[in-house]
Amino acid sequence: MSITRIPTLIFIGLLLSACSDPKPDGHVYTVNGLGLTLPSPDLEIAFLPYNSRAEFFHGPITEAYEYATQGLDQALLPLCDDANGIIAEELASIAQARNELQQKGNVPETPDACMNMCSSRISLEDQRETERKTLNQKIAAIDQKISSAKQKKKQLQSARSKKAGALSQQLANLKKKRGQLVKMKAKDLAEEQVKKLSILVGATNPDYIDRRSEVAVGFKNDSDYVIFSSSRYSNKISVKASGYYKGIKIKDYTFNVPGYNYDKNKKDSLGFDKGYFLDRGAIVQIGEGVIYNTAKGLDLNSPSARLLTREQGWSPNSSGYILPDEIRITDFPMDAFAIPDETGSREGSSIVYRPKRVDFEEEVAGRGLPQDSEIAKISKQINKQSFPEDDQIAALNNNISGFRADQKSAKDAFNSSQVAKNINSLIESESQCRTANAAMNEINAKAKRIDSWKGDLSSCGTEVVDTGAIFSGLNAINYAYGNILELPDIEEKHAVKARQLIWAKLASESQYITKTDINGDFNIDGAIDQSNSLAFAPMMSMSGAKFWMQPLSSLKGNKNLNHQLLGNEDFPGYIRNVIRYTCNNCSLEEFSLNMVDLELSAPNPNQLATNLSDSALVYADQLSKFEASEYDQNIPEESPVKAPPQACEL
Repeated sequence: MSITRIPTLIFIGLLLSACSDPKPDGHVYTVNGLGLTLPSPDLEIAFLPYNSRAEFFHGPITEAYEYATQGLDQALLPLCDDANGIIAEELASIAQARNELQQKGNVPETPDACMNMCSSRISLEDQRETERKTLNQKIAAIDQKISSAKQKKKQLQSARSKKAGALSQQLANLKKKRGQLVKMKAKDLAEEQVKKLSILVGATNPDYIDRRSEVAVGFKNDSDYVIFSSSRYSNKISVKASGYYKGIKIKDYTFNVPGYNYDKNKKDSLGFDKGYFLDRGAIVQIGEGVIYNTAKGLDLNSPSARLLTREQGWSPNSSGYILPDEIRITDFPMDAFAIPDETGSREGSSIVYRPKRVDFEEEVAGRGLPQDSEIAKISKQINKQSFPEDDQIAALNNNISGFRADQKSAKDAFNSSQVAKNINSLIESESQCRTANAAMNEINAKAKRIDSWKGDLSSCGTEVVDTGAIFSGLNAINYAYGNILELPDIEEKHAVKARQLIWAKLASESQYITKTDINGDFNIDGAIDQSNSLAFAPMMSMSGAKFWMQPLSSLKGNKNLNHQLLGNEDFPGYIRNVIRYTCNNCSLEEFSLNMVDLELSAPNPNQLATNLSDSALVYADQLSKFEASEYDQNIPEESPVKAPPQACEL
């Protein structure tokens, strides 16, 4: 090749490079049932000028509410007097409660009064740090003596047991057999209680049910115990079950118990938490999903479902579903059974209830076992025997009791000093201060809520009547008091108008639309503000219609739409939920929080930091439980006297 041709080739290469396709801005893909990643070609994506779903939906929902409440003057104005009467009673009650609380003298006069008490207490604790160290040294020295005595006692008991010979071995064998029998009978006893639980089909009336594809389900507790959460982080338990039609299994379920909007514990007559959510003989709604108290039927979209239907000669309903006529429990957490605390205990200004988790092994042991009499008999025989070690063991027991008495005496002296009395007085004062402050905050919050009702009703009897605000105020009163005011039903009118406005908004504001290529890649027009845009893309898959509606700002670098960000229902169904469950006469901020609480906001694709933090908390909790429960003969029973936390709650 001549040297003169090299620049020409370089130029052509650069030209071809400049003409190559640019790197796409994003990629759309899903994952099928086999775990294979599949691109989504020919998918249309519209970009809406909003930073969140809440920003998009807030306007139509609010406008639809204004539309639905127009012309309600004649229906609403007669209710204003009743509502204002309720408000007046509530304000009088609030004023009385505030006055009674102030008369007790514990309400802090300044915002930092309670914290100042804590600061004074910590200052006193610092003053007696030297005394605390001396006490702990004394406790530690006595702990060593106790540990040494226990070790000697253990050796003597071992030597005594060897001398007891065959009787000791016989006793050990009996105790082992008894332990095995306890576990077996405990399992049987627990299973008997599970058999008394049932899932009732059609026994409840949930707020929403699509009777073409779902059945209402309820959970009934006919066991001998109450039911409470088996989880530390949730008031719900997970129950596995199987659905049947005409005696043939058609589907497996995992139910949340209780269902949506039933996550509060039972209260006593005063309103204190009783520590469990389901009484004996009670029924509660349950459901599969996050917000529905229903169970899906068998969908004939799958080949296996169609085969089963054909083999059994069944006829699906008009929507292509076989609905279960029976649901059986297959797995239930044993630690969800509890014995209720019927009386509770008074702690300060509250009553605290502590239901006891059922220990089925303890229940079995309490009823007695065949080995019990023989164990008692042999133990008595062994104890009657006299051994040289007996006097030594008795002497060591006396020594250990004396050591513990010395520890208690030292602690009592430390805790009864004048400084200790001053500290206890500050602790009590701070507790009363914070209790009174919390009560006053609750009163103020209620007063604020009543003031909002009053503000909503302020146009009653004026020339310019705000029917939207009046309806909102009356509806809030109904929510608080249980539908005591007869309001017109605007739900359907609001829903129809909201749907029309939402679809019109989608049509008018989807100005920039792109389309994915055969690889699922797409480009974003340069005119689009990626910091303030929603990517909206409905799609049809083998599992049905679904959609993406994701803020571009949440996608960081590559604007990839994947299966994790895909909605789990069709878009019309999602709209229905937004209309039905969100607040309809509230600020954008309130609406946004409402969307988050209802899990209707866009999924967060950046969960690593949150997940790591949550995992750290979970395992820290497990560690603390382990440390609290761990037992070792060599660990002293008397723990050191620790200084209280050096931080005060604001």
